[in-house]
Amino acid sequence: MNHRISFLLRRSFLKITQYVVLVFSMMIVLSVGSLAQDVSATTNSKQPDRYEKKTFVDQNGTQLLARTLETEHHVTSDGEIDIQRYRAPSWAGDERVSWEREVRTRKQPDGTVEKEYVLRNPDGTGQLVPIRIIREKATPAGDSTVVHREILQRLGGGELQAVQKEQITEKGPDNATQVFKEVQRLDTASHEWQTVERETSSVSTTTIGNATKKETKSVRQTPNAYGGVTDYERRQERTVSSGGKETHEATVYRRDNSTSDPDRFFLLDHTTETTAIAPGNTTRNVVRESERNMYSHNPEVVSEQTVEEKTAPDGSRQTVTNVRERTASDPSVVRAVYTVVEESNSTGYVRRIFIPAE
Repeated sequence: MNHRISFLLRRSFLKITQYVVLVFSMMIVLSVGSLAQDVSATTNSKQPDRYEKKTFVDQNGTQLLARTLETEHHVTSDGEIDIQRYRAPSWAGDERVSWEREVRTRKQPDGTVEKEYVLRNPDGTGQLVPIRIIREKATPAGDSTVVHREILQRLGGGELQAVQKEQITEKGPDNATQVFKEVQRLDTASHEWQTVERETSSVSTTTIGNATKKETKSVRQTPNAYGGVTDYERRQERTVSSGGKETHEATVYRRDNSTSDPDRFFLLDHTTETTAIAPGNTTRNVVRESERNMYSHNPEVVSEQTVEEKTAPDGSRQTVTNVRERTASDPSVVRAVYTVVEESNSTGYVRRIFIPAE
């Protein structure tokens, strides 16, 4: 049981690292040398304009797991630089950095916004080296905006090189937006660029009285066996907010690859999230359903999550998360799995307690 608790504790902290890696997979890169030298020279020349440090502590009996997340913000003559450092010490006094993320934003006179992203991990000698660099350029043109992205990473331990390109075109006003996205990936065998994904989406927002409704529809296409592209995933989202309450509903259908019928889809995920906000108290309930579950091939509830967050006048906060899931031991019911209690104060100190279900 103790081994399982420790594993789940560490998994909850690894979500921060996973999130950063997923963000970098959606963006793209510039030059390794020039970026690293330029940022280093800038950040070392003066103190950051804003600095924040958060400490996370988990306790399992007598075992303490402490993590820190440092954030720096620098203002430059042509933009901004944001740096995050995550430390997960293995022993007392261990100051090694687990990963570092650096984002530089430049704003051009014509409205173009350029962003450069660098993710660094320690190498065998403990030095932080880039493992992925990103470049993103957003150019406005009338009622549309075109975004070009490029992802660079190491293939086979060699130099950083472009492995993925994206182009995103966004058209229309804020309350009725259409987005077209195409992703190309480098074929390492033929060294040719191939289209691996196309996505079309639309977002509409309407307001009636004090109620606001936002709807999103998207279709993601992937290559088929005939050299074309076919629908792979269809997603619909709807958010309704009114008077301190918000309901978010998301439905995802995915093509069933177990059959040759390209028009056969199954319910991958249906999530309903309700949020109620009151002074000093926020309650959120999330219910997930899916046809891909361990109990049947019909839509069944696979997990439920209830989060209650209380904020005191001095800025301290307590968050209690209760999780229920359909487990392999008894897939016929949804049972309590664990509870997480997180307490934080105004100085950034965070204490997290993991309580497994009996």
